[in-house]
Amino acid sequence: MRVGVFLRALARRHRVAVVGVPVAGALPHDPRSDRLLRSAEWIVDLGLPDTAGYERSLRDSLLDPFDRRRLSEAGELPVSVHAALPGRRGEILGLISEPVALVHVMRTSLLPLGASLARRFRSALTVDLDDDDAQLAATVGDARAAQQWSSVLQAWLADAAVATLASPVEVRSMRDRWPDVRFEVAPNAVALGEPPSLLDREPARKANRRPAILVVANFTYGPNLDGLQWFVAEVLPLLGTATLCHIVGNIAPDVTAAIGSRTVGRTELRVQGFVGHAELLEAYRDADVVVAPIRVGGGTRTKLLEAFAAGRAVVTTTAGAAGLDIVDGEQALVADSSDAFAEAIERLLIDEATRRRLARAARRWVERFDVETVAVEVEALLCSVTDRTVSAKATRART
Repeated sequence: MRVGVFLRALARRHRVAVVGVPVAGALPHDPRSDRLLRSAEWIVDLGLPDTAGYERSLRDSLLDPFDRRRLSEAGELPVSVHAALPGRRGEILGLISEPVALVHVMRTSLLPLGASLARRFRSALTVDLDDDDAQLAATVGDARAAQQWSSVLQAWLADAAVATLASPVEVRSMRDRWPDVRFEVAPNAVALGEPPSLLDREPARKANRRPAILVVANFTYGPNLDGLQWFVAEVLPLLGTATLCHIVGNIAPDVTAAIGSRTVGRTELRVQGFVGHAELLEAYRDADVVVAPIRVGGGTRTKLLEAFAAGRAVVTTTAGAAGLDIVDGEQALVADSSDAFAEAIERLLIDEATRRRLARAARRWVERFDVETVAVEVEALLCSVTDRTVSAKATRART
């Protein structure tokens, strides 16, 4: 969704080319069929380099004096940067023959390649960091990764005309650490979908139906997996109400095998894994309560926004609500200990009036994060950069 917001924003005034790199997963087999990529006029998937391709991109990076100096300054790089070294710019330069006003990259791992491209195109560079990767690594105790991400930022971040993050809390933190760089908030967004009148309803009550709890996340992401494991091991055994718990999202086979479809206390677990958009909406409709049991992490939680948009009552943690100005008891229930989290779920399972009140308030609150609304804000931010770049180039041409 975040990529889609930036694509919508840029495509309002510019022709957009999308270059996919494998650090964040492969592009769809047919990119044009993906609703998030339809705004692009040109799409290419660079793919993961083989051994020869990696050696070539490393050699080309080191042959360029500018890139060689930056790589030397950065030292050890995060593994995800290896697939997008500056030397891969040659694969892109050969495909683009027209002037480029802006090089925009998604995530810190693409900064080295993006900075190299922007320098070759003599264009502006912007980056959506999304999260504060260095701080996140430090929070989970990975000092080596924290140093690696900090080194990437130290070597390349100053090239960016603007850097965006999802959380205003992280924007303030980054401004303190990098005072010479412009940081702005680009919030996560959500498609609002059905009108509120259709959302203010309880899941269909079938004969012998047990209340349903829903957990939705990408469980290949460490903080999400940590939260799920804590929830299953520490929270579910405390529930006194017989429930179903649906676990939806990317999840590794070994984790599925470890959790399994089994009963924990009085809760039956059902691991569904990744589902399509229609199936995800159906999962939200069937849920009585949505939980976001996050204990560490950064940015803001798109899954909270999705649950709010779907008109469902939510229980989350302080970390899960970080960066969002929601109030405990108004848009969601916030609890951090296993006992308090279980009590919050129990309260919502038995109190229909509170479920409805929270869901209605959350739906009103989340409307500011509608995809189109956020895209307009991002458009204004990014196009202010491209307008300055075009103006500067015109001035240089006249002189």
